[in-house]
Amino acid sequence: MDTRLLEYFLAIAREENITKAAESLHITQPTLSRQIHDLEKDLGKTLFNRTGRKTTLTQDGEIFKKRAEEILTLVQKAKDELSSTNTQLHGSIHIGAGETYQMKQITDLLSTIHQEHPSVTYRLYSGVADDVLEKVDTGLLDFALVFEPVQKEKYNFIEVPSYDQMGVLMCDDHPLARKDQITYDDLYQMELLVSTRSEINDTAFVSRLKNDSAMHIIGSFNLIYNASLMVSSHLGQAITIKDIAPRLPHLIWKPITPEINAKLVLIWKKYEVMTPLHQLFLDEIRKLYSQA
Repeated sequence: MDTRLLEYFLAIAREENITKAAESLHITQPTLSRQIHDLEKDLGKTLFNRTGRKTTLTQDGEIFKKRAEEILTLVQKAKDELSSTNTQLHGSIHIGAGETYQMKQITDLLSTIHQEHPSVTYRLYSGVADDVLEKVDTGLLDFALVFEPVQKEKYNFIEVPSYDQMGVLMCDDHPLARKDQITYDDLYQMELLVSTRSEINDTAFVSRLKNDSAMHIIGSFNLIYNASLMVSSHLGQAITIKDIAPRLPHLIWKPITPEINAKLVLIWKKYEVMTPLHQLFLDEIRKLYSQA
């Protein structure tokens, strides 16, 4: 399949109008209509609903859109990788991660690489573990920083020497805010918000919380920013790791005791052929972690 067809398809999906899409692509409307008709015929699926002037995606079109975007990203990624040599590094480093302050070590390293190789670019994807791992599996991400447990047999990996600590985000006027640490028994006095992220849910601590019928869990979240707004509105207290919540007025984070730590690993696909740029990144990250 010609990648131009994918670009044509995505232009219509973006503009929701064939005439506008044709103008953005600098081709005629009949040519674009014919190309999309041939694409639908080839796939045996209707990709668009055509109602008056508006052209919207069908359910099959939504599925195809995701794959079309991935294919074009991989094509560009391949071009970037081939442009790099041992003497002059080009291309991009694609990294995925969940919410963790340990990403700061990696961003500091990327900054150092950028100073020495200014033509290198960076693609950072933030999301929940399932999304990040899917993108590693499909080749859209070169590396990912994820919480354990992870299926290590599927990936090459480096264990991160530092870790994230679990605690509670609350308003500073909460009755327990004066305590230095929060015990498990203290949590019975709270209205809790818990993460839906699989890597957090897989921890024994969060599993224990969710299975404790006496615990008052009033809601859930996947990423912490909006959850912190709920906390600031006195709508619960969030179980979250240290240093990732935004610094909003009147919010404080308290560690849970006994201390609960979330460990991380940097992963990449097994049997992946390393470009000079990616090998440089790996060499530097190994050096960084060995010094920690």
